[in-house]
Amino acid sequence: MLRRHPFVGAAFLPLKLQTTPFIIMKNLVSFMSAAMIAIACSLTIQSCEEKKENKDSTEVAADENDKKFETKESEKNVDLVAKSVECSYAVIELSKLAEEKAVRKDVKEIAGKIKKEHEMILIELKAVAEKEGISVASGASDKTEEKVEDLSEKDADKFDKKYVNKMIDKHKKSIDDLEDALNNDKIHGIEKEWANKTLPGLKDHLSKLEAIDKDIK
Repeated sequence: MLRRHPFVGAAFLPLKLQTTPFIIMKNLVSFMSAAMIAIACSLTIQSCEEKKENKDSTEVAADENDKKFETKESEKNVDLVAKSVECSYAVIELSKLAEEKAVRKDVKEIAGKIKKEHEMILIELKAVAEKEGISVASGASDKTEEKVEDLSEKDADKFDKKYVNKMIDKHKKSIDDLEDALNNDKIHGIEKEWANKTLPGLKDHLSKLEAIDKDIK
């Protein structure tokens, strides 16, 4: 039965009945607050994961190496290995396209040779990276994909020249980087062994590419 407060004319519930709804409401508010915090955290994590996924593997590897290597000497080794991996992916992808689209037989042949030998270079590079704890790309970068797409859109009569010129530029850059690292004692250990082993093959590719380039009108 309802009682009336002696000082207020309104009816009120017994204390026991008043307290129960209050506790229920308090618990509900607490639950809703916890749920909202959980949802916010989940969305934050999802956003971070999406940002990471949107980065290509070259960028992800670079971020990981920045955290792992701090000395200038180690950074030189890391940069050479990481850049060589990125370059090899680019050379392989562009050469795959040239095998399919090139008009001249000698361009198709050199593209096949370059692709095959750079696939071996890539395997060796990844082994070096694993031993040294260096993070490297797991595939071609977005920039490489754009270059492949750009080259694929070239007319047949311009494709061969464009491919050969790209390969010449990439091989010259790789050779210069390796020779600079070796001559100035920027790399040591297995990176140095790999560079000395790889240079002759790159120079052979460059020589053959330049000979073909002279013959293409």
